[in-house]
Amino acid sequence: MTKRLGFRVMAFLSLALLPLGLIAVVQTRTLTQEVETRTQLTLLALTREAAADDRQLIQRALGAGRAMSGMFELLTTPEQCRRYLSDYVSRESDFVWAGFIPADGQVSCASDGIARDLSDRRQMADLFATDLAKVLLLDQDGNNENIQPVVTVNYPVYTREGLEGFVTIALPLDSIQTTSSPLIASEQAEFFTINAAGDVLVSQEGSVSPEQRLPPKQQLTEFLKVRASAFSARTVEGRERTFAVVPILANSVFAIGSWEAGYSAATESESIRIPPAAFPLLMWLSSLAVAYFAVHWLVIRHIRSLRLRMSSFAKTRRVLQPPAPVSMPAELQEMEDSFIYMTDTILKDEAELENAVREQKVLLKEVYHRVKNNLQLIASIMNMQMRQLKSEEARSVLRRVQERVLSLATVHRNLYQNDTLAQIRGDLLLKEIVNQRLDTAVASGTEIDVTISMEPFELYPDQAVPLSLLATEAITNALKYIGRPPDGLPWLRVELVVGNDGDLTLAIENSIGAPLVEPAPVSSGGLGARLIAAFSQQLLGEVQVEERKRSYGIVLRFNVREFDEYQREK
Repeated sequence: MTKRLGFRVMAFLSLALLPLGLIAVVQTRTLTQEVETRTQLTLLALTREAAADDRQLIQRALGAGRAMSGMFELLTTPEQCRRYLSDYVSRESDFVWAGFIPADGQVSCASDGIARDLSDRRQMADLFATDLAKVLLLDQDGNNENIQPVVTVNYPVYTREGLEGFVTIALPLDSIQTTSSPLIASEQAEFFTINAAGDVLVSQEGSVSPEQRLPPKQQLTEFLKVRASAFSARTVEGRERTFAVVPILANSVFAIGSWEAGYSAATESESIRIPPAAFPLLMWLSSLAVAYFAVHWLVIRHIRSLRLRMSSFAKTRRVLQPPAPVSMPAELQEMEDSFIYMTDTILKDEAELENAVREQKVLLKEVYHRVKNNLQLIASIMNMQMRQLKSEEARSVLRRVQERVLSLATVHRNLYQNDTLAQIRGDLLLKEIVNQRLDTAVASGTEIDVTISMEPFELYPDQAVPLSLLATEAITNALKYIGRPPDGLPWLRVELVVGNDGDLTLAIENSIGAPLVEPAPVSSGGLGARLIAAFSQQLLGEVQVEERKRSYGIVLRFNVREFDEYQREK
């Protein structure tokens, strides 16, 4: 796959696009950060807008509490205190109750004139935990079940002895929950007012279980330590949302806005439908797709068509018709024209070479044929000469020479009769030599048990001549010295076995016993043995003589070699 043109073009294109990709990544990251910053600022602004009325109302209540706290030393009787608080509350339509809560929880000074025991309320511990002004949610129970829950703004009252208690002003929930912002009233956002402990004081439109729609208190209070912040977290009920925290009263009251996770400050027309980080990846993928289809359309399909035509030409020597005319690039059109020219040249050269090879083959066969005829003519002349000689020694010498000449003639006859001139069937050549020697060397009426076993093998011409001459000498010697064994007919065995990697083993063995023919009057002086040794050297083989009690044999082992290798080693 990595060696294909399309892959490599896309790899180099990826390298070329790498700087642009890095720039796109940096710009996308910058844009993402800007969008996140813009979104955070927008969320904080929306939260501030939603808490504006609450902030103003709570600030008014704190101012009133500060003013009331300075008047308590002048109010000596509970009746004076009640009238003062009642007059103040009646002038402020947003205040529903005001009173002084001492440290023991026994309220005797209140705007409604009703004495209350608040010592057993859980809010008392939160109220007197610090001497700072604070806002609490007071759920009215006990003897005053008809009074709705209120948000209390508490301001500390000090005398010479220290903290005496808190001036408490009650604000109705309705006055805090109302808002005129259309964004705040949408289903996309929810707003809450909480205190520093994470308790929900007010939730928008009286949300059911508002604590379930906020992060856990432990996590929420960590963000309340920051002046103003926006963050993403999972609510108690398991929903992922985005939150913005804005302080209403420093370190005491906070406004929280909540949006669905992934909320963006962009408008509907500017909203990003896919993650910004995917843009560089999409750009890279689209560039690779364009490059791949461009390379495939302009180059690869033409190269594949040309390769198909080349393969067809290599197998059948026929040039396929080109496909329908297409918009092929000029460079590939030049390659196409070069291929057509190359095929024409190859076909023309091959035709000339075939004619030359055919002529050479005919001439070489003619040479083999004429050499065979000349050798047979020489053998015939030698035969005529032997008839005129009176010396048995001279006739014996000429007969041996004639046998060798006929062996050579047999080799050349097999060569020009063979279809391929580079190789010859060695098993057929040896069988013909054996039969030829049996016809000429065995007297008529002589019975000899002849066994010929040869596996088929191919032989090169330069090895055929020494092998045929060696076989002629070995068979001649075997027929010359063959004897009749005491328990049967005289026998002659010729066996050739083909081994691995072209190794051949030729074994010629004859029986020993009473001679069938009278020994020659003149000895050859071991010429046959010397010739066998010389021919085995030409074959780069080795000859072993195996003489037993009742038989005598010669074993030749050699390897069939190609012409060049054979010539080089010789």
